[in-house]
Amino acid sequence: MIGENFKNVLKESEQIRAIVNQYCDYLMKNKKWKFENDIRFIFINQLNNILISHNLNISYIIENISNIDWVKQKLQTDNYGAFEIHESYITYNRNALIFSLTGVVERFFRRILMELNTSSIITEEFYNIRKNVFELLEIDKEGDEWKALNVLSNIRNTIHNNGIHLTNRKDMKEIQFKYHHLYIIFKNEKQHFNAKYEILNFVLIDLINLARIINEHPKISNINCIEEDVTLI
Repeated sequence: MIGENFKNVLKESEQIRAIVNQYCDYLMKNKKWKFENDIRFIFINQLNNILISHNLNISYIIENISNIDWVKQKLQTDNYGAFEIHESYITYNRNALIFSLTGVVERFFRRILMELNTSSIITEEFYNIRKNVFELLEIDKEGDEWKALNVLSNIRNTIHNNGIHLTNRKDMKEIQFKYHHLYIIFKNEKQHFNAKYEILNFVLIDLINLARIINEHPKISNINCIEEDVTLI
């Protein structure tokens, strides 16, 4: 068996999903929003669905993909091929988590900004969108929630470069900051090592905390419904 540590990955990821579900229950019991079409609730539910898919894949890795003999039998390959399949499956599952999180986070922020400022240019790059939301709601841009978005965005931007950080912006050539007890480093034309599950788990927890902060702000909390199915133009 390869990758015994994925049992811990699954355990920790399910613990985070439990936090997501607890917050869903809290919203259902304490808010009078129109939940069936409200982005504030839908976003949290999307986090749960992303984790369900991801965690089922982790379970599949543990039970099958990490078993070289099983892979060799199913796909008619040798030991080297089975190892390559194992590594590729892990990578694509992790990438799917990152892409999925990025997609729902960006949608959530763009919709919140549209509600806060109808004159905003919603199609701007995501950095400007989240910056505007943080400033309009007076959320600390030095906190872990802001850093979580930085981590997620920078990791996502390296995926199509095989994990290499590439930028033409001078201020982005070398990114370093402390996130929780870890040091995050992105250097131009260098591979990064920030997509570890320890870091991704912090990102997930901070995204949940950020949703709480946004949802409880009076400018947002007192709105009866922030419809999800609105075209962002």
